[in-house]
Amino acid sequence: MLDTGIYPNSPSFSDDGFGPPPSKWKVRSLELAAYREGSTEGLSPLDDEGHGSHTGVHRGRPSCQQRQLDGLAAGVARGAVPGARLAIYKVCWNESGCLEVDMLAAFDDAIADGVDVNLLLHRELGAVSQSCGYHRKNRDDGQSTSSGSRLVLFSGAKHDHPRDLEVTPMNTPGNSNTTAFKYGAGQLNPVKANNPGLVYDASESDYVAMLCAQGYNATQLALITGSNTTVCPNGSMSGSPSDLNYPTMAARVEPGKNFTVSFPRTATNVGAASEAYDVKVIIPIEAAKDILIDVSPSKLEFSAENQKISFTVTVSGVPPLDGQVHSAAIVWYNNEHEVRSPVVVYTEVDW
Repeated sequence: MLDTGIYPNSPSFSDDGFGPPPSKWKVRSLELAAYREGSTEGLSPLDDEGHGSHTGVHRGRPSCQQRQLDGLAAGVARGAVPGARLAIYKVCWNESGCLEVDMLAAFDDAIADGVDVNLLLHRELGAVSQSCGYHRKNRDDGQSTSSGSRLVLFSGAKHDHPRDLEVTPMNTPGNSNTTAFKYGAGQLNPVKANNPGLVYDASESDYVAMLCAQGYNATQLALITGSNTTVCPNGSMSGSPSDLNYPTMAARVEPGKNFTVSFPRTATNVGAASEAYDVKVIIPIEAAKDILIDVSPSKLEFSAENQKISFTVTVSGVPPLDGQVHSAAIVWYNNEHEVRSPVVVYTEVDW
């Protein structure tokens, strides 16, 4: 775990009943390590912040008996994987935060040490556990902020690559009327992700073309791809980053000028061999007077598994005011699937 270190003397990390470590582990005297670029002052793997201990409790603490909250819900608290052995690499510091160079060094050492699962958290620090925390409190004021880290394995869907899960398993919570920039990616729905119907596939060359459309030169491309032979695909220099075959469709337009932007996309059928999808366009009332969305073709008819069909989404209208966005969506649907893509047009966003 790459975080703020850990407080190993806490009862939350007792190794009673664990036995010796696995033989494959290249264990140092105690598998705690600290990384701090350019300085060794105060180089201790002990957690003086709280977040690393808090996260470690959530991920891999053994059972903690007789826990309760103000006399209620008495029982056993435990981590997600109570039998896990934790290898702790301290890469986050109060003064400097979490530097990439420290994280990369720790990641390399974790691989060399024989760690099976690497958990890297790069979020705001300062949370404490609500379940049998390192300070032995039964509760903590406020809300636990352990970062959401999940690994979901799918065996039923015809996924060739993890990127196939970038289509619609993310669901907007409820019928939110807020903009796409505000509600974020949503939550992973494993059931729908196992049978998404359609996916938007993007290869390495597609991402290279996106970088080329932003003006990256050969030297910059080599730094990103790790290859000196990477070149821009034909026509990519005159393209747009929004041409990337990705579920989300977003474009920045000039303020004060009517606009027309197009999003070319290609959908791959990962459902039954014979599938047909109609399209519906969703435009909130507040944006309906300002934008028009056209999808061509308006029907996708597949006759084979893994068949690809291209379509174009064209958005035109009046740009939003500075600091605001036009947020809409298109949905490809049939009796079994709904494949939703956000459509966002903005002039300038206050991040």
